[in-house]
Amino acid sequence: MQLFNPGYRLSFVQECSKGLELSHQHLIAYRDNVTPNYYPIENLGDDMGIYYFVPLVQQIIHTYTYKAYLMVFCGIALLGYSLATTGIGLIFNDARVKLFSYFYLALIAFVSLFILDVYILAYLVTSLIPLLYWIWKKYSAGRIKLIYPILALAITGLLASVANQFRVYSGLGIILVVIAFILLEKGIPVLRKLMFVGALLVTLPLCKLYFSAQLNQRDNWIAAHGNCLPNNKIYSHVLWHNVYLGLGIVQNKYGILWKDSVGYNKAKQFKPSLYNVTQGYDDAIKGEFLTLVKNDWPFVLKAFVYKFLLVLLMGFIFFNYGIFLIRKVKLNYKVFIPMLVGILFYMLPAILTYPIPHYLLGSLNLLAISLLFLLNEVYSTKSNI
Repeated sequence: MQLFNPGYRLSFVQECSKGLELSHQHLIAYRDNVTPNYYPIENLGDDMGIYYFVPLVQQIIHTYTYKAYLMVFCGIALLGYSLATTGIGLIFNDARVKLFSYFYLALIAFVSLFILDVYILAYLVTSLIPLLYWIWKKYSAGRIKLIYPILALAITGLLASVANQFRVYSGLGIILVVIAFILLEKGIPVLRKLMFVGALLVTLPLCKLYFSAQLNQRDNWIAAHGNCLPNNKIYSHVLWHNVYLGLGIVQNKYGILWKDSVGYNKAKQFKPSLYNVTQGYDDAIKGEFLTLVKNDWPFVLKAFVYKFLLVLLMGFIFFNYGIFLIRKVKLNYKVFIPMLVGILFYMLPAILTYPIPHYLLGSLNLLAISLLFLLNEVYSTKSNI
């Protein structure tokens, strides 16, 4: 029996591993007993990082797919926890607050282990916040040279780049948080701020460029060997599919449920030839959603209000006591406004689609870190925020 359930993507990862083994090309999947046997992995969507890194780890250590999957995603969760606790340990002075922080951050890491999917990349990148803040404080105090925050920002941009390849926009939240923090810092000249923002953004496209090179190499192999399904030619994240299905959170007369098959069947009522993950399919579902907005806007509004309230409830669960702590301290707005920017950004997918912890993990981690910062302000003998 498997300890963790990796979800539906595991079968696709297994097909990618088989494709890599037979073709020696990344991002191509292989299916037995069908013709053509191969298909481009982007036919499943644009979350391609999982289909590259898991088969790569499997190939390097010569293991089976499920074990490689666990190694990658448990490693991501462990790295996120290590980054967060390292930063907290460096910033906080009070031993009691530190100990509580380590346990509370372990809770978030535990949640990410049970999600164990591409969504936990938002958890990883947001776990950088305490460490980045400690580096910034050291630089502001003149204790470290300029090169260190520049390197930290460049690494942050690179990690966000990797996160975006696993789950589109997963890394964008941390970029927004850091840019907001830099812009709100009053003691830094404008040119220096531009330098910091540039260091953050210069590495952001690198992973995407690398994947583009891998796709070009794979496409050349396909052109030479054939036996491959055509590419769906969809280059952006399928949005309207999830927005439409998210209306199923409330009881309705339209038969809408949070199930992929509902959207696929609805679109094929209009055009049976539509393949599931294509731009044509997403456009058809978009049209159906906009028709509902026009003809039954109270139902659509009710669904979104319900999702918004559920998101607030989950946010309260993780921020909890922080609501009362806000009244006890003078907030450092240059820290908490950027955190709020990130929290709101990572809440958007859950409000637009469906309020499950998977879509909220970036927000929940930022809320937890914000709570710990407030606890440190109130209960530490020496303020560090």
